[in-house]
Amino acid sequence: MCRPDLTVRAGEALYSGTPLGQKVPFVPGYSAVGVADAVGDKVSRVKVGDRVAALTVVASYKEYLYWRSDRLIPVPEASDAAAANELLESGQVIGNVVLVAPDLV
Repeated sequence: MCRPDLTVRAGEALYSGTPLGQKVPFVPGYSAVGVADAVGDKVSRVKVGDRVAALTVVASYKEYLYWRSDRLIPVPEASDAAAANELLESGQVIGNVVLVAPDLV
């Protein structure tokens, strides 16, 4: 769970005024860790049963997600799901800093 998830749960309109504005029905959830339940015929990078993570920005609270396989990140079985999720979100922040203010790195 990250700041966008917390603010949405608190009723604050974090996504308002952006392309991600809350539209009904709105499903929050910035990122997810789970197991691939199915894959498309042309998918070779991920197979059914693989543990993966996705940075969805919205909608990760769904029971099932339909997501592009090239945007899934492998997660080792031994990894704690919450820790993997936190690492994914931290990586997003670090990546943004590198792009926006590379002189800070």
